[in-house]
Amino acid sequence: MAKSAGSRDESSSKDACGATFFGIPLPPGATAGVTGTISWKGLPFFLVPDLEVAPADFGEFVFREFKMDFTPGCVLEFFHENRGGWKERFSAAEPWGGILLWTRADGACAAWISASEESARTDVAIATAERSGSSS
Repeated sequence: MAKSAGSRDESSSKDACGATFFGIPLPPGATAGVTGTISWKGLPFFLVPDLEVAPADFGEFVFREFKMDFTPGCVLEFFHENRGGWKERFSAAEPWGGILLWTRADGACAAWISASEESARTDVAIATAERSGSSS
């Protein structure tokens, strides 16, 4: 995959928190699945209505799905406690799953994170994007 515009790192990497995806810390043992790029209309989960963070204002999204052996509630709690530089803008978290919306760089970058249970494992989808016209 080609490198995105700006300073975003397109690959999963390691930092002080362990494995990350675009600077989003991942729980230990997260198994990476499908990855790709899509427009905001193709995101695989519910989009949070937020007038300041409208998905249509962002360019192409990079997404990756992960499988985890923790409950959705535990996974979402991990994300709440390990935001790594991201600001939480929205949270709808329940023990059975939920969605988070984070921003950084004064809203120039956004991340949508969803978690739900599937076949006794937790599926997590993370989609990140830069605001159209920004180069954070």
